Amino acid sequence: GSSSFESQKMDRPSISVMSPTSPGTLRDLPLVLPGQLSVKLWYDKVGHQLIVNVLQAIDLPPRPDGRPRNPYVKMYFLPDRSDKSKRRTKTVKKSSEPKWNQTFIYSHVHRRDFRERMLEITVWDQPRVQEEESEFLGE
Repeated sequence: GSSSFESQKMDRPSISVMSPTSPGTLRDLPLVLPGQLSVKLWYDKVGHQLIVNVLQAIDLPPRPDGRPRNPYVKMYFLPDRSDKSKRRTKTVKKSSEPKWNQTFIYSHVHRRDFRERMLEITVWDQPRVQEEESEFLGE
């Protein structure tokens, strides 16, 4: 949806969580898990910057074995999926109520870009062992 960039902040959109296989299968299987992500967005029209403040998440579901998640947030300003567009918060260890409170800036963003572009914000669970893939927790 290309709606609410105009409003000053998006108040706690709920996270719709997709199947934790891979983001490729997102469109097919929306499984909505509990959890909410608080994000504040604003646009600096003088400096042409989109400012994204990732505040916190609440009620993230635990792992199937009951252990808490190690959540982090990843963002792309679509359609650009390059590293230039990628932003990532730090990982909060063992928490279902992570508070990141980190601010990210996309510069050289013009108002007309909002028509073609979309901010994708996804929540991931970082595994304890490096070899495993992060589990997708929602967007």
